[in-house]
Amino acid sequence: MTWTVWTTRLSKSVKAFVGNPHFWIILAMVVLCTVLHYGAALGLSISLPFDWFSSQTRHAVDRVLFLGPVIYAGYVFGATAGLAMTFTVLLLMLPRAFLISPAPVDALVEIVAVVLVGVLANLWLRARTKQMEVNASYSELFRSAPDAMWVHDLEGNILSVNEAAEMLTGLNTENLCGMNVKELVSRESFEVAKNVQQRLLHGEVPPQPYEQHLIRKDGTEAILRVTSSLIYNNRRPQAFQNIARDITGEEMSQKNLQFYVEHITKAYEKERLRIASELHDSTAQSLITVLQQLENFLYDQPNLPVRKVREIQSIREHVKDTLQELRRLSRDLRPSILDDVGLVAALRWIVRELEIGYGIESSLQVCGAERRFSKEVELNLFRIVQEALRNIGKHSNASKAEVVIRFEDDKTTVSIRDNGVGFESPEEITALSRSGKLGLVGMQERVRLLGGVLEIKSEPGKGTSVIVEAPI
Repeated sequence: MTWTVWTTRLSKSVKAFVGNPHFWIILAMVVLCTVLHYGAALGLSISLPFDWFSSQTRHAVDRVLFLGPVIYAGYVFGATAGLAMTFTVLLLMLPRAFLISPAPVDALVEIVAVVLVGVLANLWLRARTKQMEVNASYSELFRSAPDAMWVHDLEGNILSVNEAAEMLTGLNTENLCGMNVKELVSRESFEVAKNVQQRLLHGEVPPQPYEQHLIRKDGTEAILRVTSSLIYNNRRPQAFQNIARDITGEEMSQKNLQFYVEHITKAYEKERLRIASELHDSTAQSLITVLQQLENFLYDQPNLPVRKVREIQSIREHVKDTLQELRRLSRDLRPSILDDVGLVAALRWIVRELEIGYGIESSLQVCGAERRFSKEVELNLFRIVQEALRNIGKHSNASKAEVVIRFEDDKTTVSIRDNGVGFESPEEITALSRSGKLGLVGMQERVRLLGGVLEIKSEPGKGTSVIVEAPI
């Protein structure tokens, strides 16, 4: 910084101070305190009612009065100006202590006490100013936050809201403040929020964010994703602060997407059933007819050359193999055992098929009381396990595989594990689509249709576990 720039800034600062009326008030206070302090030495007769300072000398009171301009300067111009004024009054008091006072030691002690009080007062003012600035910043952040925010006491009475909360509810601040939150949300949502808040009060960490259903002024419902936190005063909980994001559009889009996937899946399964039926009822029957005609031809032509007989027998074997493959394909498309006997029997069948087809030692374990589900649910569970076992057979190089289905009172869990080569599992299953693992993505979509959760655990060289948990 050049000398010219520095002097220019200093000149502007001095002009700002001199042009402020508080500067002249402080200057007048300093002059008055100085006159009182040095009045006797200057031959001035000043009489003030100091009788109520029974234990203080006249000049000790004069020194205490110097705290007036010190605190005033700190309050008006900031702690830096207050500390500068403290240094100024120190310089004003020292000459009397050293040159005039009959008890210089006592005078110095009193001066030090006044300076210490002045410094502490200005440090307190600085801390208070910073706290006020923080509060002002928080208030502005609270007011202009894009997400809805509100604060309510421990009983649920709303104390303050921001503009986004007004827009979300359709109510203004005057209407909202004083209302209880249970007037704004559904009964189920209120119980969920109450549970979260109780856990916060007990020092626990509840799962957040959580979902709330808000009833707007016009009667429409908004779906919110809410995060709550405690506000303390002197280490005691005083209120809850809530931050909510409106996810109504997202939820509707998700529901529409789920509806679309559900109907696509049903159409897909319906088409598979149609193809399986046609293969079984038409194509398979045609192949059986061809086999019968070949056998009849051999029976009616006993004098055929051996070479021709062998050719026809070879054709017949090829037709038999094709028929077997056709029947297997038809069962894969829609196994009749699933419709006829149920999920567990169908799982036993595909586990046995894995062992026969790929030579992998496979087992099925059933825990809990077996029960039947709707056709759609059983079909989705079957397809999930079928896809997992198909992946094991084609890609895992495993020697063992295990399927466990666990029936519980409020949920059903299916786990498929192998001891194969494994792979690097991503954080999000949807990322697998970019690496060509579309079967796993399809499994996730089927799990969503069940309202469940899919978890895939895998590491290179440590096998793979696929766990499905559904509230069925």
